[in-house]
Formats: sequence, structure tokens, C-alpha cells
Amino acid sequence: MPLSEPKGHASATYVSIADQLAQSQVGFATSVSGPAPLNDDLQQLLKDHGEFLGLSLTYVGTVRGTHSITSQFGDDSDGENSAIVIKYITSSTPEKVAQSVTREYEALQTVWNVADDDFRSTLPQPMMMIPERGLLVSGKLPGIALSRILRRSLNYFAAPFRTREMCAIARSVGEWLRKFHWMTEGCSRPYDARAFERELMRQLESCVRRGLKRETAEELLRIANEGSRRAAGKCLGVAARHGDFTPRNVLTDGRQVGVVDFENFVREDFIYEDVAKFLAFLSLLKGRLFYSRRAVDAVMRSFLQGYGATGRDSILELFQLKAEVRIFAHHGETGLASAMGLDHLYFRQFLSDAQSYAQTLGLRLAA
Repeated sequence: MPLSEPKGHASATYVSIADQLAQSQVGFATSVSGPAPLNDDLQQLLKDHGEFLGLSLTYVGTVRGTHSITSQFGDDSDGENSAIVIKYITSSTPEKVAQSVTREYEALQTVWNVADDDFRSTLPQPMMMIPERGLLVSGKLPGIALSRILRRSLNYFAAPFRTREMCAIARSVGEWLRKFHWMTEGCSRPYDARAFERELMRQLESCVRRGLKRETAEELLRIANEGSRRAAGKCLGVAARHGDFTPRNVLTDGRQVGVVDFENFVREDFIYEDVAKFLAFLSLLKGRLFYSRRAVDAVMRSFLQGYGATGRDSILELFQLKAEVRIFAHHGETGLASAMGLDHLYFRQFLSDAQSYAQTLGLRLAA
């Protein structure tokens, strides 16, 4: 589907705003209150550009990520207390930064243009991008990250009282993903075993560099390759892929869920990718301290129910194994847990899931 601008934002506006930012010639009467943003470009953007003309913006706060700075501003000029988010990419070369901004902005446009009004309320509205400055402006969704809610709700102390609520949220997330895939559905295509195996091999090499024993990595590859070859040639469902569909990028305010961070969006991929990524994130929580395994399992089942998946699916388990390998390769345990040498807990759950998949195939993981 060709890209088009969201209603009320013409494409010519984006070029002119980018030019204005570069030239810094025109000022507009935008009210900005609260502490100044941490980055001068963010403050200048609000002061100098007509996109925000007439808004009454209040600086809320800034979050620094690994590769970005995200600032939030409230706007009560229309009496609705709406908000905008300015994402400022800080890493890599200017060319890659521009590509990253453009990719995420166009991804939001693509989904926004196929969504109905109800679904749009669960997406950040794309408002403006300035790729050469690494800036992306979008609407702010209500709620907080589901990962934070899970952390305080699925521990051994809170789980007996909060699991039912978490399951309800998980079902809503599954329903959101099912509709996302339905709206962007493409033609099914045969599963490519060789491409899958090449990607898995690259990720396992990264795991080895993080400390996974090479013989264990080879055994994981053996099991996964066997499952992959059994699936070779099967036609699988295809739709748009969010690209990083984990609880970190799901927001909830208690009434509905919303999804953010479409930087790794892909127009067409196997639907298993998003489903497996979410399950992988949840499953690996069981390897962390204080999480209730029973509660996490219940949340995983509820997510699958919301998505409409029933029964065991060996292909989904294969994709989940790959997703867990990728999560460990790129993230693993961080912060205090890593400093305290608790990576072995993460490894243990990682290998437990691999063993479970091997049993599905009638094999044994010798690791």
C-alpha cells in the first residue's frame, strides 16, 4: 500500500520544517513551560516551528535510552490534555540515524493508514520527522510499559493477587496483535529453512561471545536445524511485523493497550515472528529471580488465547527458540543481575525452553 500523510499533515510541511530548522529564520508563539529539555535541538524544535503553533506545551520529562533521547510534552491548549513525544536518535552515523528515523516514521504511516479509528487510538500518531536531525515527533499514548507492570505483579509476593489482572491484559495484547496481523495480512509463503538456519547460526555466534559454551551452541543449532528441516516448504501466514514486539513496547493504562517503537517494522514477514518474540520475552522472565513461574505461564497462555492460538505448535516453538537466542545474544541479563553473576539463571531458563522444544521433536538436548 503506498504511503500517504496522516490527515492534517501535508508532505510539503515536512520539507519546509526541515528547511526552517536548518536555517533558524522563523519563530512561532508556542508556550513551553516546565524544565528545559536536556537537548538543545528538542527545545529549539518547539520554539521555532509552525507544527506547534498555538500549542500550550508543558515539558514532562526525558528518558535516555541506549540509542535515543525521548522527551514528552503535554498540551492542554484544546482542553483534552493531549501529549506529544519527540524521539531524538543519538547513535551511529548521520546516514544511519536518518535511515532509522525515516524507517520508523514510514512504518507508523503504513499502519496508521490501514487502521480504523479504534485501532489508531492504540498507535502513536506520526506527526513529523526531520531525518537529518535525527528527530521523530509523534502523539503520546497513555499508559506505562507492560514490562514494568509485570515486574511488580508477577513476583512471588504479588502474583497470587495480580495474576488474573495480568492475564486479562495479556489477552488484550494477543487480541491487538491478531488485529494488527489481520489488517496487514499478505499472501502466505513457504518457510525457508536455510534462511532460518543462517540467521540462527549468526545469533548463536553472538551468544558464544557472551559466554555460551560452543558445544552447547552447536547442540542448540542441531536441535533447531532438525525442527527447521521438518517445517521446510510449509506455507506460513504472512503479515506486517512489528519487529520488537515485547512487553517493553506495550503500554497499558488499565483500559486498553497501545504499542510503540516501530523502528524495526517490516512490511511482510511470518506472523510467527511477533508472536514468538512476545512469548520468548515472557518465558525468559521465569529464569529471573523472584518471578512466579506459574503466573508467567498463565500470562503466556492468556496471550495465546487472545491471539487465537490453541494447542501446541512446533513451528511456533521453533520461532520462539530463535527469538530467545536473539534476546540473549543482544541483551541477556544486564545491570545488577549481570554484575552479581546471575547470568546462569538466564542460561538455565534458556536451555530449559530448548530442552522442551527438543522433546516436542522427540529428541534430546545434550547440553
